Amino acid sequence: MKLTHLSAIAAVLVMASGAAMANTKQVKCDGFVIAIADEIAMAAEENAGSMTEAEAKICEAATQISISGDDPEVHEIVILPYEIRTTVVMIPVD
Repeated sequence: MKLTHLSAIAAVLVMASGAAMANTKQVKCDGFVIAIADEIAMAAEENAGSMTEAEAKICEAATQISISGDDPEVHEIVILPYEIRTTVVMIPVD
């Protein structure tokens, strides 16, 4: 079952237990898109100095996880070198 990016965002909202995940940012990586909480993306940006560098570190953390199939998957990642731990939805793209 192939889900759209909007349904993946809905999956993030469903898995969230509080308002912290109410707003999400999509980070495009090679072969997949990550839905991540805005506040986590902003924290990574503050540490990295730019959103471009933060997105690169987020993608780097996510590439350590192998995803299979066409369905979105929920994973925990650690954004290094900032030691930011978070749960993300990884959405495979063609």
